[in-house]
Amino acid sequence: MSLMNFQVCPLIAVIPVLIGPLQVFISFLPAILIASGGAVLAFFRPFSIRLAALLVAALIASLCYGIPKVTRAFAHSHAAAFSGGAAWPMSRGGVARRGYGGGEDPTSGGRAWSFAPRFQSFQTSPALLGNRILASSADTNAGVNRGSVVCLDAKTGAMVWEFAPPDFRATAAAPVVSGRFVICAEGQPGMHDARITCLSFETGRKLWDVRTTGSIEADPCIAGNLVFCSAGADGVYAIRLDADSSRSPVAWHLTGRDKMKINCKAAVAARDGRVYISSAALHEQDWNGILCLDATTGVEIWHADTPLPVWGAPTLDGDSLYVGLGNGTLAESAEQVWDRIQQEMSKRGAKLNAIETAAPRYNPGGELWAVEARSGKTIWTRKLRQTLASAVAAVDGRLYFAARDGLLICLTTGNEWVGQWDAHEAMEASPAVGSKYVYVVTDSGRICCLDRQTLQPVWQARLAKGDHFVSSPVVGFGHIYVGTPESGLLCVGRPSMLAPEPLFWAGARGGAGKAGCIDGSFLPAKGAFAWRWPVVDHPGDVRVVPPVATPAAALNSTVYASVCGGGRTGLAALVVGSGLSTMPPEADKWFVATTYAPGDAVAVTTSRVYLAEGKSGNAGRNLRCVDAATGRNLWQTSIDRKSSGAFLLTPGALYACCRDGELSCFAVRNADAGKLRWSVGVGDQPVGLPCVSGGLVVVAAENTLLALAGGSGRIIWRQPVAKPLRTGPVANEDVAVIATTEHLEAHSLVNGATLWARPCHPAALPLAADDERILCAQTNGELVVYGWDGRLRATVKGAATGLAPLLVGDHLLYCSQLGTLQKIDLSGKVPDGRWLATAWLGPITAPLLLSDGSVYFTTAEKGLICARLGKE
Repeated sequence: MSLMNFQVCPLIAVIPVLIGPLQVFISFLPAILIASGGAVLAFFRPFSIRLAALLVAALIASLCYGIPKVTRAFAHSHAAAFSGGAAWPMSRGGVARRGYGGGEDPTSGGRAWSFAPRFQSFQTSPALLGNRILASSADTNAGVNRGSVVCLDAKTGAMVWEFAPPDFRATAAAPVVSGRFVICAEGQPGMHDARITCLSFETGRKLWDVRTTGSIEADPCIAGNLVFCSAGADGVYAIRLDADSSRSPVAWHLTGRDKMKINCKAAVAARDGRVYISSAALHEQDWNGILCLDATTGVEIWHADTPLPVWGAPTLDGDSLYVGLGNGTLAESAEQVWDRIQQEMSKRGAKLNAIETAAPRYNPGGELWAVEARSGKTIWTRKLRQTLASAVAAVDGRLYFAARDGLLICLTTGNEWVGQWDAHEAMEASPAVGSKYVYVVTDSGRICCLDRQTLQPVWQARLAKGDHFVSSPVVGFGHIYVGTPESGLLCVGRPSMLAPEPLFWAGARGGAGKAGCIDGSFLPAKGAFAWRWPVVDHPGDVRVVPPVATPAAALNSTVYASVCGGGRTGLAALVVGSGLSTMPPEADKWFVATTYAPGDAVAVTTSRVYLAEGKSGNAGRNLRCVDAATGRNLWQTSIDRKSSGAFLLTPGALYACCRDGELSCFAVRNADAGKLRWSVGVGDQPVGLPCVSGGLVVVAAENTLLALAGGSGRIIWRQPVAKPLRTGPVANEDVAVIATTEHLEAHSLVNGATLWARPCHPAALPLAADDERILCAQTNGELVVYGWDGRLRATVKGAATGLAPLLVGDHLLYCSQLGTLQKIDLSGKVPDGRWLATAWLGPITAPLLLSDGSVYFTTAEKGLICARLGKE
């Protein structure tokens, strides 16, 4: 997807609406001034006149005092009543750390509102609860150290309440909310008397506070009736939420373990009666590691020593816990940390060789650790170029995190590489992961929206002036909320005005140019056998050959398999659930019996399934439409014996080769579904699938390439081709590419003119393509990859003929002539190698499909196979 730049609106300040009270005050101002002057003179007059003057002065004083009160009440009245569940109990909203409040993702940039009435610096991450946004602000200019906590209407930016007593100092921690309680922590690096404060969610009134002897730089955490808070060198506090004056509010306080000090700079996580904390050594006496404690007592359940300081807040996903490590901090690089450690060692009289021995422990670099949440046992670790200090977001089997080296990285929870995006500048804020997009903020103040599946940029915008943007964004209900160093709290982004088009499987292999994947799934680095279908028992030594079940389509956790054998011929809908499931489908969701097996000629939407029976030469075939929920037949039309039956589904029409030498268009919506709109003779029998680009339908006949108007079927242009065609066309913007018996040719979609031609062996399979590449599988077992400009990008030898490979981003998965699935990285960044050994499964008999991270194919001996994420 192309990167789009959106114009950012000028800074808009949220100013309380004063029209009513201010106009009243201005209208009385002349009379008040006259009365004031008269009052001064009246003091030289008799007592009764002096009394009247005092009353006028009292009136003036009450107006001066009352107008601000009225103003605040009037501004508050413009905030809508609270709606939503009051739960943002820990940093980034929960143990998954995704910073997502629910609802639709913003699909474009632009500012909705800004809020900066008193302090302009908002360096922490906001908390989003329905139509309320809470955030901490600060003023540290010119020696001032003041802070506040504000609660705003998330839609308008109107203030609901503000907590800003004169002695409340600037804070590096964001507020968290549970039920009627708001917990905020006062404190900056270097502070040794920070406070943990509890406020009323409804009013902002202070309920209690607890003073520490350390600095608080991380968001608190609420679980049940306890508040947990990291306090730097003062360890970790557990405080009773309903604290009162009859007993100490502190339930427990942990400062060290095994004669070493705990230095807890990151937010803690709590779940299922356990608290997970991290410790980062700033000094030699500090401990590096992860601790799991009993939430009620603070007693250690397990600990894990780490070779590097742990700066990241623990993230929980299922039974696994993820933390970031490294020698640098948010405030210091690894080199600066080592300089400070050297000075400390020298002051204590350490010898030069002792300092040199300690040096390797402080080398630049970082790691991401995955450990078992129940035991602390290490599951895997991954080396990183720099310290990982931001939170790791865990969503749907993937981990997203940003680093100071400018990379947003995505891994699977099993440590498989998915991809990365380079911002080309540091990022210290944590990413926010919405329903479809990932949002990151760079140090210079760019906010970038990326596609969650591909990490391709969608849009970006400049937030505000200033630098060192460290507030982590929060996304929800069509907007992004983020703090700035100089321009207050911002609400940016806008939801789409149009409902997004749902995914649909457009035809064989997913449609013209598709390669067996439409949902943007990642291709795991290694594969492992997950399950087979149907499950066939082998009584004794008798081999039972399963019916062939060719994977024809995949959409919405359902695989549609063409079945031929075992007494059945037709199409089966199989609910496969999550892409990481290890269990085969228990039974068909439904089965549609057909005269001939549909092969891979299947298209699927959320409500309809289209299938073409058999192949050219079979008599009595039909193109059928059935209900996706039940398999019930909705409509059908016959297919001529000589016709291919190939078809392509679009959101508004179905283009099919049902009559010899013709292309027909059928309606697919509402009451007209199945109605023939037009049928056009194209001269020769169409080859492969048609393709659609803009308003054109491009069709390849035996020696001709044609472009038709999609709405009417009118032929726009007809281009003769020198050699017989072997494939249908694929298109990208204004170019269509076809394969002949001797060439790969590109033609202009404007007039059909040839743009370039490259020699190639005859294509054995339909072309596959994406935004950058065209893949041609040749009859000599070679796979050739070209760019849309005609440049050769890659050549792969030794592929099995007749089995379509998968082209997924930079990755190519194909069946080799040796009977293995091989994976190629077309970018050259990752070594090529065997993806899965398949010889024990029998010969592969059908093309590969990829859906929700799992690969589906068929073998002659085992039937339908699901292969998923395996160990590297």
